[in-house]
Amino acid sequence: MLSDSAELVEIKQKYNKYFHINWNLTNKCNFSCAYCHPYNYEGSSPSFDLDTYKNFVARVKSYLNEDEELVISFTGGEPTALPLFDDFLTWLVEEKVQVGLTTNGSKSLKFWEKHKESFRWVSFSFHSEKTNLRHCVNVIDTLWPYTLLGVRIMMHPEQQYFDKCVEFFNILKTEPYLGQFYVEKVPIVADWLTEKERPHIYTKEQQAQIDEKIAFKRKTGNFDVSFEQYSMPIDATAVYKLADGRYKEETILDTNGLYSAKKNKFKGWKCNAGIDGLFVNELGLISGAACLPEGKDENGSIKWLGRIDKPKSFRMPAYAYTCEKTHCFCNTDLILSKFKEAVAV
Repeated sequence: MLSDSAELVEIKQKYNKYFHINWNLTNKCNFSCAYCHPYNYEGSSPSFDLDTYKNFVARVKSYLNEDEELVISFTGGEPTALPLFDDFLTWLVEEKVQVGLTTNGSKSLKFWEKHKESFRWVSFSFHSEKTNLRHCVNVIDTLWPYTLLGVRIMMHPEQQYFDKCVEFFNILKTEPYLGQFYVEKVPIVADWLTEKERPHIYTKEQQAQIDEKIAFKRKTGNFDVSFEQYSMPIDATAVYKLADGRYKEETILDTNGLYSAKKNKFKGWKCNAGIDGLFVNELGLISGAACLPEGKDENGSIKWLGRIDKPKSFRMPAYAYTCEKTHCFCNTDLILSKFKEAVAV
């Protein structure tokens, strides 16, 4: 990431051929971590039938240009906790939809072995309260030859679990014996999903351990996997204006770095929410982004674009939104194309 003196003026999609759905598939989860909002694991969201999921995907694909490819990233809750997930995933792969997954990795090795070639990427979130270290290593060993794999170690503030996070971080430096994947320590967000949402403040000792080495890459040559397999289709780039007036483009947008540097403020910018992609929540409601840029009507109700169980009434946005949010907290919102409009003099 460029220095603080450089002004961020634009975020662009690295590739122009992908349309991305960020799909919060369910709020069911087999974990109930202390730092997670209870709504994210209470299991109150509906389960639609398989045809509902298929018909919505077909509706979105009908809007795409011939050269556009559909990419869906599933989050939750825990997406694999949805009873129909196995069948839905199999159908998506048959339809040549590229699939990304954020998961706690707790499904059996049998599941991961069956679907190891189904994912374009997997973001494996390690939750130290609930997770078995050996199982996690085995899942990583199963997945890494077939997909772009990132391991996000959620740094639990309670010391016994914090220590377990550090232990796992160090284990992955040498285990599995071969591997190509990325590992990072991820500070948690306090009061997540509330108006008080903010970075957690760790003890001085804990913060020092986080900062000592916050991430690393394991890289092993594997001739059976193409470079394309290891690329991220929804990557974005960042354009900065330097102090001397020149512009410089950063080839990969570092969303975590942007958040840490407090450069995640885009109020007044034009944003391609709904044009580069969509957000679907656990209730099946559709928006242009997770920040819900459509706003509210005169009654205070969110102006959703539609719902997945009524695909015929859904309409895709045609124009960029003007951002009205003070901060952008969601990684999938950060990577949407956006630019700072020139101020008239």
